[in-house]
Amino acid sequence: MSTHVAPTLATTESPSDSNDKVNHHDIVVVGGGTAGITVAAQLLVKNLRASMAGKPLTAKYNGYTSCPVVTGYGSLVLAEFDYDGNPAESFPFDQATERWSMWLLKKYGLPILYWSGMLKGRA
Repeated sequence: MSTHVAPTLATTESPSDSNDKVNHHDIVVVGGGTAGITVAAQLLVKNLRASMAGKPLTAKYNGYTSCPVVTGYGSLVLAEFDYDGNPAESFPFDQATERWSMWLLKKYGLPILYWSGMLKGRA
């Protein structure tokens, strides 16, 4: 009997074959990205630990993704949502508002997180 510890992942239809979902901020939901990979990796670790302890595998991926949408120089909307297009915002403010702080996060914070954190297994 084989045990699958990684979350079930499947490709979606190609954009030409699907009806892309649009959430309440008029942002098209077309699939996962780097943020989704980090969430899936965390779930993989949970399922690996559960498997090694002989426990059921309960971690499931909800489709979380994050899309920094640059709306102009110095402004950005950070759209975060799940497979169903429901907002999954991680900051304690309305992320549908263009913000300079989110632009700074994309320009300076996310590259450091990606290159120095995620690629080296630290984030």
